[in-house]
Amino acid sequence: MNANDIFPQSFLGGDRNLGPGTVPHSDYGYSPINGKGNDVMLSTNSLVCWSLKMHSAGNTAGAGNIPLGDGSAQQTTSASLRTNWLLHAEPTADWPAGHIPSTPSIRLVFP
Repeated sequence: MNANDIFPQSFLGGDRNLGPGTVPHSDYGYSPINGKGNDVMLSTNSLVCWSLKMHSAGNTAGAGNIPLGDGSAQQTTSASLRTNWLLHAEPTADWPAGHIPSTPSIRLVFP
């Protein structure tokens, strides 16, 4: 939600089906089955991984793609996403009224 070319490593988007924890689940993760989208708050130290439903293909390392603010795209494993990208993502204050988290967080919208 706050990707910007001023912050070249900011998240512009990404594969859906990112879920909570460090072990992929067989469900759709944060992305709802009904396809209506989901507004997700992640802290920079969130435990997340790609779900088995689409990206992990049975491999618990998992992998997904993230386009960045500089126009590049990176394929990343679940572990790499947590250690190399979320820790360095630019938190945002762009939240709907009444949904502002208490700590600076990354806002992702899943299809």
